[in-house]
Amino acid sequence: MTKPLAALLLVCSLLMGGCVGSIWKKMHVKIENNLPGEPLSPSTQSKDDDLGTQHLIVKGCWEFSFGPCFLGTRFFCGFSWPGRFEWFDIYLQVRDEFVCDKCTWKISLDGPCRIGKKDRQKV
Repeated sequence: MTKPLAALLLVCSLLMGGCVGSIWKKMHVKIENNLPGEPLSPSTQSKDDDLGTQHLIVKGCWEFSFGPCFLGTRFFCGFSWPGRFEWFDIYLQVRDEFVCDKCTWKISLDGPCRIGKKDRQKV
């Protein structure tokens, strides 16, 4: 009787908390500044975490890792460079979960472009 109760408590706590952490693989996101001669300042956050604003020089990059949540994970960034500001979902679990373990994004004048093993995907 104790084992079923423990299993039920574990499932309930995962559903209430949302994150399953070590059960799922860790995801990695890399943002590269591919703007010609311009610095880039991505400000990144999720519903629960504010990762702050980074300042990337030309060809500079920044990376972060996280454990996806059972109920879905979304990280979005506000990208600013001289004369422009845009919001973008830099990690959206329903879009990226089975596409990349390490999602690499190059930010250019045309916007974010995810770089994969086989292709470049403008999202």
